[in-house]
Amino acid sequence: MAYAIVVCYRCGRALVAMINCKTRLCPYCGTRITLDKARKVAFASSASDASEKLRIFNLKRKN
Repeated sequence: MAYAIVVCYRCGRALVAMINCKTRLCPYCGTRITLDKARKVAFASSASDASEKLRIFNLKRKN
């Protein structure tokens, strides 16, 4: 399974999405995100790797 870290185009928060899905519901604002149109900031090959990349992305964004 492959994963991407995408940014919600409504609230700007980052979230994890599976590459093979077409859409993902943002858990923060409820917007339905079309994944082929969303900004992708990182890719991962496992769920744990995606979670770690999301954590790192959010830490860098705060600073």
